Amino acid sequence: MNDRLELQGTLAGTLLEGLVPGYGLKPFTLAEGEQAMRWPSGIRDVENRMALGGFYGFSVITGKYKLGKSIAAFASAALAAESGLRVVYVDAELDAMQLTTRMQRFGGADWWAHNKSRFTIRMLMGPSSLQTLVDDIAAQLEPDTDRVLVVLDSISRVAERIEMHNRIATREKGNYSRAIDYWAALSMVTNWCAKVRRLAPTRIGVLVTSEENSHGTSKGQKIEYAGDMSLRVKGRANSDIVDLSVPFSREGGEGELGPYTREWRATRFVPVDRQLRLVGQDDDR
Repeated sequence: MNDRLELQGTLAGTLLEGLVPGYGLKPFTLAEGEQAMRWPSGIRDVENRMALGGFYGFSVITGKYKLGKSIAAFASAALAAESGLRVVYVDAELDAMQLTTRMQRFGGADWWAHNKSRFTIRMLMGPSSLQTLVDDIAAQLEPDTDRVLVVLDSISRVAERIEMHNRIATREKGNYSRAIDYWAALSMVTNWCAKVRRLAPTRIGVLVTSEENSHGTSKGQKIEYAGDMSLRVKGRANSDIVDLSVPFSREGGEGELGPYTREWRATRFVPVDRQLRLVGQDDDR
């Protein structure tokens, strides 16, 4: 950004403000009749059973490796774009061919042509500072953008890229110590996500995926509790069925969502029909 003064009052400027250190306290201003920005989750029972209206604010999808967290994030972001929301999707996991396949499985060959004005994808392929990443995200927004959803898939991989960037930078100076390790980088990204969502709660949403550790919580500082809500994906052995839950939500609506099938070729999670589950239970008896 050549002249950040021009971005004051825009959402791009708010994203950059999230990186500015300084006095952290602000006066309270009454927000009558407002709620955190919502967007479609793509998970039926988040909207229906939990009555949350979709994902909101700073939302986190957690689960162990290869359970479909990225599928859930992409489907949610794609539905948000279809609804008219501006989306900036940062992918640090897939290459362009893999992501194209996922997109076409979700919406068909013409999906990108119909939605690319609202759905911007940025491929995080190598080392990057958080400043560079946020500058790039902000640069994708038009001055009159009213609302934006920022997606990081995954926040763990983004932190690795930031840690790698800082390791390279310190080596170039002849100092082989790490200025920012992985955990510090992860904390920086998490804090930025939480801050920008609070700076413009009705206009900025953030959705991230995060891998779980051996204790069943997200890696690092329990990222799901730094946000507004979390969706947990728990796998079953040798099965495409996963159990979904909302273990945390600041606005209520916590609980089990039940079993869902990972429809890989449709890039969606489909709820297992309750009647079929009851038949299966009868058979087990």
